[in-house]
Amino acid sequence: MEKIIPSDSYDYCMKMASLVKFSSRGIFGADKMKLIKEAGEEFVYKAQQLQFKEGEVPVYDIAMGSSDAYGPNRNGDGFRSEILEKRADTFRKYGRHYRHHKNKDPKVSYGVIKLAWFNPVMKRVQLIEALNGNEKAAKANDGLVADKEMDLLERGEDIPTSMSCHVTHDVCSACGNKAKTRKDYCKSAEEGGTCRLFGCATGLTKVADDGHIQHVDNPDPVFFDNSSVFRNADRIAFGAAADFLQKAASCGYVLGGAELAEDMGIVAPLSLLIEHVPERIRPYVKTAYALAGLEDVLSNQLNDQRVKNLARAFDRQIQPSIEFPKTGYSKAAEYLSAATSQKVLLNLDDFAQLILGHQGSEKAAAVAEQAAGMLPGIFNRLISSGTLEYEIQNNPFSTLQKQSSAAQRMWAQKFASTHSLDSQAVSLRCSLSAIRHRPSPTFYSADKTIKSAQVAGAAEQLARHYALYKIAFVCEQQQLTNLTSELVVLHNYVS
Repeated sequence: MEKIIPSDSYDYCMKMASLVKFSSRGIFGADKMKLIKEAGEEFVYKAQQLQFKEGEVPVYDIAMGSSDAYGPNRNGDGFRSEILEKRADTFRKYGRHYRHHKNKDPKVSYGVIKLAWFNPVMKRVQLIEALNGNEKAAKANDGLVADKEMDLLERGEDIPTSMSCHVTHDVCSACGNKAKTRKDYCKSAEEGGTCRLFGCATGLTKVADDGHIQHVDNPDPVFFDNSSVFRNADRIAFGAAADFLQKAASCGYVLGGAELAEDMGIVAPLSLLIEHVPERIRPYVKTAYALAGLEDVLSNQLNDQRVKNLARAFDRQIQPSIEFPKTGYSKAAEYLSAATSQKVLLNLDDFAQLILGHQGSEKAAAVAEQAAGMLPGIFNRLISSGTLEYEIQNNPFSTLQKQSSAAQRMWAQKFASTHSLDSQAVSLRCSLSAIRHRPSPTFYSADKTIKSAQVAGAAEQLARHYALYKIAFVCEQQQLTNLTSELVVLHNYVS
């Protein structure tokens, strides 16, 4: 689960960010005394050991305070002192300075974090950042010039910031409920739940009669960015004014850090996410993130002629339905393994018939029709669900788990020309579609995708199972090309 922590969630009665005047020999005189007063002598000693590249501009930044000293922040998140002491350095290890949490690519960062330290006296995390003050520093740090930030600091103004962090779960301060995603948040007795107070689902930051503030404790945060936010983070998350006003107007409703991150589409860096993932499934997790990245790219290229031409590889007149021998669900992985060995990728209708056919072909077709509009963006939704690792570990469609027979592989060979993602087979199908003057394939619109994504039940489960099958398909190709991955994603958009 990802979270957003706005820096103005705390009140320190001072600016959150300020320039630090370093000379070639360090900090001296009045500048040193000022920083000692604001950040503590030990922090200044650590800062004195830092080295800065030409053009880097040192900035002192107060990141966040501990909940045992300052209470939970205004979004209902708490971070205890002993946790922040252990995790403060993750800012330096994983983080950079970004804008508006656009943190997927370090090349769009505006500085690096040189020092992150928990002050045990002031009970807060303090940073020394090196912002890219000019083109030379930006090039050295493989980023961009922090011109807006520098303009504010040089005028003596503050830089509004917020931080991103990843947690495996959080814990309700009232009832101890552990939640891996926001969907797992507890509810009050009035809402049908068991939380002794207000519940974290709708009651964050509400105050009980004894003064306790409903919040969630974060026992294992990993911080991975500190971003300039030139508009309030709540309003960035809800770009549509109506959505924001509707939520803000709700009586007592508070936007939690997890909800802010969801609505802003925050995803932790892959290097962080896979650090503690079992080695056996790391390739599948990496593949899922790669396919999600391709979704972001292809969703903006559906009007490009190259993409339209490539989509002809999935022309239904060129790709007839696959006929499966009568078999039960238990044999599905074996046939998928046989198909994968020939680079044969099943479309959603055929996949549904294979795994749901035992319930009746008409029902399988109906579920597939409903699930089709959910496929655009499915890889990103799998990642944001917070259950990707679990689902990959328990993926029944990982074809390496089942060994296909010779007869099954011969069956798959019959469909290689019409369904294989081999480059020659794809090129041939695209050419046939064009030569026969077939209309260009159409794509699912964003409106249909949003509408369909609201439908739950069997269709949503089928869409997720199909995505897991595709992740396994890509990961288990012995000779993978960029074209293969692109086709796997594009396939989800063809209607």
